Amino acid sequence: MNSKIRKLQIKPEVQNEDPLEKEKFPPTEIREYKADELETVRGILGSGGFATVRLVFHKSFGMYAIKCMKSSKKEWENMEREIKLLEVGRHDNVLCLRGYTVWTRSCGIIIDYMQGGDLKSLLEMENIQNIKPSLKLRFMSHAASGIRFLHNAQERKRIVHHDLKPENFLLDQNLKLVISDFGGSVLGTKTIGMAGRTRGKENLHHTPIYTAPELFDTFLKTKSNSSSDVYSFAICIHATLTRTMPELGKLTAKEFQEKVKQGDRPHLGDIGALKQNLEEDKVEWENVQCLEKIMIECWDKEPSARPNMVDV
Repeated sequence: MNSKIRKLQIKPEVQNEDPLEKEKFPPTEIREYKADELETVRGILGSGGFATVRLVFHKSFGMYAIKCMKSSKKEWENMEREIKLLEVGRHDNVLCLRGYTVWTRSCGIIIDYMQGGDLKSLLEMENIQNIKPSLKLRFMSHAASGIRFLHNAQERKRIVHHDLKPENFLLDQNLKLVISDFGGSVLGTKTIGMAGRTRGKENLHHTPIYTAPELFDTFLKTKSNSSSDVYSFAICIHATLTRTMPELGKLTAKEFQEKVKQGDRPHLGDIGALKQNLEEDKVEWENVQCLEKIMIECWDKEPSARPNMVDV
């Protein structure tokens, strides 16, 4: 284990089982649900460029969310690809895929309904003035556990998410965090190491502000690189600690990319102020210090210098 890294720790009652013990997370059995088995309870929960999410009810299994896509060849391929990725196993901190359904002109992936919304929305709620560092540490511990599982999902394969951000961290009613949105993920092989390998035509998409600097180079855009997830995780830590989402400001996308490639990172001033306000609370001060230290190591300019998620 990298001696520089202090593992993220949370109280025993909310710790997850070891994600590398594969026998505890068997491959997922995906079933097809008939369309008439699913009753729409609420309209659109959310939408993006590729899909719309609705809330549905199944009389035997209760509430689910369903990610609806048009029945074009491309969307069929996307659905099959996402199912293949999520079939590798189940983990407490990875959104569970329950099955799929098909309508006349659309298809859908059935997933667990997360009543707590997404982490970004929680962090930006103005009526919640204080989120303790211990809870922020718990969120990032859950995220790290989920990423660790994805990167070590099976003996010879790993999933690289490629779009980790607070919007893709969903919360249940008990504030357990799960990683969602695998539309840009890729399945690689662990035998080729952290640097990854080109895997043909991969449908990658990134949110630039969370994207690792090496992915801005054209040559590396199709690399299955687990260290890029580690960088994105660091930016998520900063957003969680400061409750401020990263933004371009007055920079163009190209200017932002160049600055990141040169080593610019989110400012640490807000974290310093947070620590100053916690000087009389040793435990919470140490929680912030722990996250800040891991964050700085995870956003290193050199992919090979970033820790493996097993060590976080």
